[in-house]
Amino acid sequence: MHKAVVDRPTAVNKTAFYQSCRLVQQWLREMQNAWMTHKAEQIQRYAERSEWKNIFAATKAVYEHPIKGATGLISADGRTLLTERTQILTRWVEHF
Repeated sequence: MHKAVVDRPTAVNKTAFYQSCRLVQQWLREMQNAWMTHKAEQIQRYAERSEWKNIFAATKAVYEHPIKGATGLISADGRTLLTERTQILTRWVEHF
């Protein structure tokens, strides 16, 4: 979709791109909200049973910074997920 907007920036392409971005952002917010709700319920159950070790572990999962590292990248054909650093770097070279 992004490639279509860059290659041919028509009003239709831009509208479709921004609508898809909006839907992806909405989907992401819904997923984050569901995860946070699940964690809150989990922490509440631990609190009701006075499982302090589990309370702290679950709270840490919510508030701790995520582990930094390379995530996967889709190959040029769109069929393969590249996970190794050398593959990802090679794909970035192809892209730019």
